[in-house]
Formats: sequence, structure tokens, C-alpha cells
Amino acid sequence: MESVPNLEGRRRIADQLLRAVQWTSPTHAWCECPGVGHHTTSTGKRACQVTIDSGGTTSKGKRAVPTITCVHSSCAAAVAATTRELRSLVGKLEVVRKPGSKPGQHRAGPTTGGGAQPPVFRPVRAETLTWTRAKESFNRPA
Repeated sequence: MESVPNLEGRRRIADQLLRAVQWTSPTHAWCECPGVGHHTTSTGKRACQVTIDSGGTTSKGKRAVPTITCVHSSCAAAVAATTRELRSLVGKLEVVRKPGSKPGQHRAGPTTGGGAQPPVFRPVRAETLTWTRAKESFNRPA
């Protein structure tokens, strides 16, 4: 059974995760880049976009997934980290449990609506993510 995307839930997650989101269609929006502080050239209103479901497959035949893209390369790490978080939250939103299954035993599938709301979170600057990762690696036992 193929998973049916919950577009309303995906849009809600993108609105909470990103800043200045301007939807141009049910699945595409322009937004402020999560790594705008790293841009080395001017940033236009259409430099960064989010696509929550292209409604098809990639060139390799895989299902298209929520993606954030920016025309600048200097912000690639921040864009990649935010894209991972977007995909993770969408995955958690669209998980459907089999009757009688235990938490952790799940499969992706269509959502029935009326489920739990996605967590509310705040955008995190790339500098914070880098510092947090460095701190975690420093505190790991050797």
C-alpha cells in the first residue's frame, strides 16, 4: 500500500520550521533560507524554496520527499540540516501503526486525520547546530 501524503500537516510543519513562508501552490513555497546568515552574496525573495510533495517520483524512480533548496552554496549545511528535520517531522506525522503493534513497530501509510498535532519548535540558526554538535562530540567518551 502506497503512502498518501498529509499535505495539510506537511504545510503546517514547514510553516513552523521555516520563516517567511509564501505558498505559491499546495505543495510549493518560497521562504527565508535557514542559512541566510552564511550567504556571501545578496539574497533575493526567490533564493530559497520548499517543496513538500512534488506529486511524483524522482529521476531514479523514488518517491519525491519534502525538500528545501537554496541557490546559494554557502548555506548548504544549514539547508541540509533543516531538510533532514523537515523530513523527520513529516515521517513522524505520517506513521500509521498496525492494530496491536507496540510503539516502534510501525509502517508508513495513509493518515486518517485527527491524529496528534506535530510538535511545535522554533527555527535554529546554523551556528547553534554547529556548536551543539561540536559540544556533543567533545563530551563523548573516547
